Amino acid sequence: RHLYVSNRARETHDADGTEVFVGGTNDVTVMTIDRETGVPRVASHHDTGGIYPRCFGLDAGQGVLIAANERAGFIRDGGAVHRVVPGLVIFRIAADGSLKELSRLNFADNGEAAFWIDTLRPAHFA
Repeated sequence: RHLYVSNRARETHDADGTEVFVGGTNDVTVMTIDRETGVPRVASHHDTGGIYPRCFGLDAGQGVLIAANERAGFIRDGGAVHRVVPGLVIFRIAADGSLKELSRLNFADNGEAAFWIDTLRPAHFA
């Protein structure tokens, strides 16, 4: 069995008039659960490539995990500063519970946040 946890950070500091993300963990952590003790153990971390992955949805039947990065902002990449926008990152869930990034969908940079995500199978709409 596996446990998935989103870790999120959003603290910024002023850099010449621009609020820049100071760093921290924005990822999905995969944990394995010891069958005898029930104690979770960190197996891996998977970067979401954005800021503040507020929530995620699982579709175990399709073997995917979709994480939503809630916030837009500026990040440092080496010596440069660039803007990232809210969006989705889609991971394939492997048989061992690990994640492999399949694709990303960036949202419009319009000041809105990606506040919530859920996964529903088409049968739920019937």
